[in-house]
Amino acid sequence: MAKAPSADETVYLLEMADGTKKKVTVPSSWKVTFGPLIPPGRGQPSHGEVSLRFYEGKEKQRACFTGVKAFRDMSINMQEEVVHTRQETYRKEGDGDGEAVIAEVHVKEWRDPDKPQEKKKEEPGKLVKLVRSGALTER
Repeated sequence: MAKAPSADETVYLLEMADGTKKKVTVPSSWKVTFGPLIPPGRGQPSHGEVSLRFYEGKEKQRACFTGVKAFRDMSINMQEEVVHTRQETYRKEGDGDGEAVIAEVHVKEWRDPDKPQEKKKEEPGKLVKLVRSGALTER
C-alpha cells in the first residue's frame, strides 16, 4: 500500500494513452510541464508524442513520462456523472388480470472516480405516471 503524501508533496494522476492510470508523488516545489517530447527549435516544428516532465529547480529534469493523455493534481476534488440503466416490470391495472409493462429506468448519480465503489442494492424506481403508450412521464 502506498504511503500518504506529506504536506510538502503533491500526488498526480496520469491517464496514459493506452488506458492505464498511474499515480506519481513528487515534492510540491517541483515544476511540471506538459507538451511535445521534442520541443520546437529555431524554425523547426515540434515532434514526438506528448510528455509530462518534472523539474527540480529551473534546469534539473527529474522525470519524463511519454504517452500521457491527461493529468491532474489529486488534491483537486472531482466527481463524474454515472448513469445506471435497468428494466423494471409494472402491472397496469385494468379489466381482468392487468397487463405487464416493462419500463427502462435511468438513474443518474455523481460519484468520486478516485474512491472504490461499493455495489449498491437495487431499489425499485418510482413510477410517476404510466401513460397509454407504455412510456413513463414525470410530473
